[in-house]
Amino acid sequence: MDSIKKRKVAVTIGLLLLALITWIGKTEQLLGIVGYDAVQEDAHGYLLDVRRRALEVFLAARTADGLIALMESVQVGPVVAEARPATILEPVREVMDHLGNMMSVSVISVEALDILRRVGMRISFASIIPFGLVILAAAPWLVFGRFTLRPIGEGILVIGLVLTVGLPAAVCAEKYISRSVIETEYDPAYQDVSHIKGDLDSRFGGTEPSAADPAQGAEPPSLLSRLESWFAKLKDGSNAVRAVTEQGGMASITDWLNSKVESALTLMALFLVEVFVMPSLLGYALYRWLRAMIVAVFAP
Repeated sequence: MDSIKKRKVAVTIGLLLLALITWIGKTEQLLGIVGYDAVQEDAHGYLLDVRRRALEVFLAARTADGLIALMESVQVGPVVAEARPATILEPVREVMDHLGNMMSVSVISVEALDILRRVGMRISFASIIPFGLVILAAAPWLVFGRFTLRPIGEGILVIGLVLTVGLPAAVCAEKYISRSVIETEYDPAYQDVSHIKGDLDSRFGGTEPSAADPAQGAEPPSLLSRLESWFAKLKDGSNAVRAVTEQGGMASITDWLNSKVESALTLMALFLVEVFVMPSLLGYALYRWLRAMIVAVFAP
């Protein structure tokens, strides 16, 4: 037997043995000893954290959206001259609606990614990787002209490695990038969005409790009450600009609207990068690296 055929036989036997060891679970156990299980748990914990934060933002956005919609439904004045003063909050309500929709998609995407991680790990060690190794073992012996099984076996093996190694590695890499870059921007934006209800009750609350009756400790009038008073002045024929600006309210409301919209857009951008952009880029980079490695190893 010449050296080429001996090499083919040795490679075939080695690949078949590796396929058998992987199929019975020994490869997964060996990887667990060198830290594979810790990487999987780290990836799972990070995905849970992203899902938790997405749910927090979703609930805050939907709460703000519903509260503003309720305020917008309030009418001021007689039917012939009615007004809806809270429609000034429409930009915030609209962006909160978009934020809530995006967070629902983010939660579903993160959950799907975690399911793919768990299921991919199980089916890859049990079937995909062993099947790819068997095809690669048979490839040197089953050659039909220019057709060979080697590219098929390499493709199947790459898929198995992406699901078992590439996916959790990409999630862990994203975790460390996110912790150092993204999450520093998350907390201020989330706090700003989650405080919308309190802001509506207090930030634009208007005057302090009346000095004539300080014992009652009455709360400042709400934003809705203040807006109603402005529109009451408009209905009485006062100048529109003076009716709003004499209380110094328009600048305050403009700043508040800008702040809330900016925070909501910041959250949308952060989750877009964290849930969609970074996983795609890191996953593709690892796929290309694994494919190049496999092709180099099994090159004829």
